[in-house]
Amino acid sequence: MKHTAFNPHSIPCILACFTFLVLAASCMTIPIDRVEEFISLYGNEDPSPWRFEFCSGYNCQRRQTVGFSMEQWEAIRGIFSHPSKDATDERDRISRVIGLMESFTGPMTGTVNDKGGSSAPLFREGQLDCVDEAINTATFLFLVNREGFISYHELRGPASRGWLDETGKAFVVDSWFFDNGQPAVIIPFDLWVKGWRPPKGPRS
Repeated sequence: MKHTAFNPHSIPCILACFTFLVLAASCMTIPIDRVEEFISLYGNEDPSPWRFEFCSGYNCQRRQTVGFSMEQWEAIRGIFSHPSKDATDERDRISRVIGLMESFTGPMTGTVNDKGGSSAPLFREGQLDCVDEAINTATFLFLVNREGFISYHELRGPASRGWLDETGKAFVVDSWFFDNGQPAVIIPFDLWVKGWRPPKGPRS
């Protein structure tokens, strides 16, 4: 069985074929199993593409109610215009759609210049930390999953590196490492849990 988690030093989500997509947040530990329960803690009781809460300001200190336009949502849907061939293909699409959804919410929320890998001591206006990223990524995943776009993976609640037990093959979806609008990182959980970070230098 495969999972997906969020990273303590990043904001990932774990995915896997007919498995779990677990949100991993290294900087937070909330033992919640269901994504909808997790995002509801931050005002997203029943999010829709047209209205949802967006977190920023570190630890979700700032919440803004935003929504995608019809044109933006069609662009999001376009990434899943054809069924995924397999779990690998689906993970690639999930990576890209997270980046696209970030690029749309950035101008709405003043976070378009968000820099990847930021932590609280480096606070600046419009910056997100790993908690903000985890919550927003969880919301994005919930929205695309509810549309039926995720078929090879099952969403689960957040996990930190400290307490998630891996059962089978798991993958982490991490939107924290790179700047606003960049595709999310998706790596095997066993690498993420050991403190993986992307290599320095331009992203290929």
